[in-house]
Amino acid sequence: MGSFYQNGIVANLHDFSYGTSAYDNYQKLEKDLIEFSNTNPMELILPCLFSEINGKALPKIIDEINKIKFLNHIVIGLDRANKEEYKKAFNFFKKLKTPFSILWNDGPRLMELDSDLSKKGLAPGEFGKGRNVWYCIGMTLARGKAESIALHDCDILTYEKSMLAKLFYPVANPFFNFQFCKGYYPRVADGKMNGRVSRLLVFPLLLAMEKTIGRSEYLDFMKSFRYPLAGEFSFRKSLLPELRIPSDWGLEIGVLSEMQRNHSSNKICQVDLAQTYDHKHQDLSEHNDDAGLSRMSIDITKALIRKLATQGNIFSYYSALSGVITGNMKERNSISSYRFVAVMFAQFFVQVFMLPIIIYAGEGDKAVGIEIVMTWLAVIGAIMLLITFFTTKERVIPTEKQQSTVKDDLLDLIKNKPWVIMLVLTTLTFISLAMKGGSYVYYFENFIDASYLTNFISPILEFLSNMGINFFGNDPVSAGFGLFNAGGIIFMIIGIGLSKPLADKYGKRNVFGWFLFISTLFIIVFYFFNPTAIGFIFGAQILHGFFYGITIPLLWAMIADVADFSEWKNNRRATAIIFSAMMVGLKLGLTIGSSLVTQILSSYGYVANSELGQSSEAILGTKLLVSVYPAIPFLIGVALLFFYEINKSMESQIEFDLKQRRNN
Repeated sequence: MGSFYQNGIVANLHDFSYGTSAYDNYQKLEKDLIEFSNTNPMELILPCLFSEINGKALPKIIDEINKIKFLNHIVIGLDRANKEEYKKAFNFFKKLKTPFSILWNDGPRLMELDSDLSKKGLAPGEFGKGRNVWYCIGMTLARGKAESIALHDCDILTYEKSMLAKLFYPVANPFFNFQFCKGYYPRVADGKMNGRVSRLLVFPLLLAMEKTIGRSEYLDFMKSFRYPLAGEFSFRKSLLPELRIPSDWGLEIGVLSEMQRNHSSNKICQVDLAQTYDHKHQDLSEHNDDAGLSRMSIDITKALIRKLATQGNIFSYYSALSGVITGNMKERNSISSYRFVAVMFAQFFVQVFMLPIIIYAGEGDKAVGIEIVMTWLAVIGAIMLLITFFTTKERVIPTEKQQSTVKDDLLDLIKNKPWVIMLVLTTLTFISLAMKGGSYVYYFENFIDASYLTNFISPILEFLSNMGINFFGNDPVSAGFGLFNAGGIIFMIIGIGLSKPLADKYGKRNVFGWFLFISTLFIIVFYFFNPTAIGFIFGAQILHGFFYGITIPLLWAMIADVADFSEWKNNRRATAIIFSAMMVGLKLGLTIGSSLVTQILSSYGYVANSELGQSSEAILGTKLLVSVYPAIPFLIGVALLFFYEINKSMESQIEFDLKQRRNN
């Protein structure tokens, strides 16, 4: 039973048929698919190179397809073929018993069409599989006859007709809710273990990213796939018009990212296609970054990092600078506020405006636009880094006489009561953030009334569409969820802007405590909303974002104050270890909060990907996860602040005393 498991958030459809039972299973699948094809026509997309016609795999694939009775049409995308080669390819594919169309990608008609689309900024920029698939999907949509579409490569050496039946079945079956299906299989053939990029890059990279940034819905989604680089997909037609197709080796990762961005996980599945699988293998190309596995690894890594960056993740740590760049408390409040205004603005900017900038820079070609925009961002980032490096001065530094070991620093930390409180507070804060952040998607999918949500957001989406900036899509759940988060971020930025003047006047501890408490009230009120109270739900999110935004810069400014307190008490500075320990608390909070989401949902009987909907108990669990449960750590944090002794008076005393010492 080693292969029988349902890991992650994507339904896993196993195949337990072996030997003669495999044939019987295929007969049943084929019988159903033939019946489905009468009302749900199925088309297959075959992106291929001319060179594959003379290979070992494609002739066998054609022979196996000719045994299939449920397929209505085939669209073949032919790449890298001149006129004579196109004629040869056409004669080759005439062996097909199923009606087919060939898109000759290098032919004069398609090149003319490509030129017209390029002038309008609509054509893909790079030649390759992504471009091929893009035009094939366009052909399928233009024909307007298919309801279910499958796609697979033309280099599969172990191809069998049962693979296509299994790939089509989840999306072609009208009694299933699945709209997208991804194939998987063991990468074992001829006694060898293959799948090098998945085994040695993708899965370790996903785990490393999770350890770096904490639990993420996107990473949970990607880790749910047993073979994320499989080139076999099937779709329902409705998914294709809004599908963004990457044109490089990041195609498979890019398609999965699109599914996670636009669709609920209960509409997505993966299916066991084969017992063994083998195809053409790429060269390692260790000395050539533009070819083989080197190019593939680079493009895949860029696709993953790019996706996480659009969600506001930053792969660097610079928090400790606020503890040494100034010893002035008011300046520290100001620096922290500016920093987080910039962080939240960048997150909002990337989510909303990055795509139109990419399209503009590439004159409609996203691949070219991404390359240009990423290049400029890299140049600007490098310049800003150099400016920061050469102009930033650490004004708070240990004295030359200070001698300390890690043991001394750890002992100081343990005796530092404000540090202990801030460590616990940081952990509790990020437990709450992870809990509510990881629960909103379940709240939107299972609690909120979709018809009321649609009516509420339709005018907003129409306005954004008229402005040309509707990147939230038209699915009510995903679009509503996106607008919900965007509203919170906008008002969070406004709240951050008020943090400094309030902290200067009333002290960081008091402002942090009061506004954390007020923001928590706007979490608790979610418990009292009914599924149709969309305006109140969005309003509570906006107000929570505003009041919580006031606290965001203060948390890190207070951690810097703790470093000052340690120096004030012990006559030794330990900024780095204090901030490092806080990062441990942050990661611990994210981990605990994310794990609590799944544990609490499970305890209320939540069933992932349920076709029958969730029980009333499970829906109650989703409501509690965005209201009462995340409020508890916040309220404990507020209570802890009563024991936090660095108030406004002590801030002034510490600042004065340390200034006197440093001057002496």
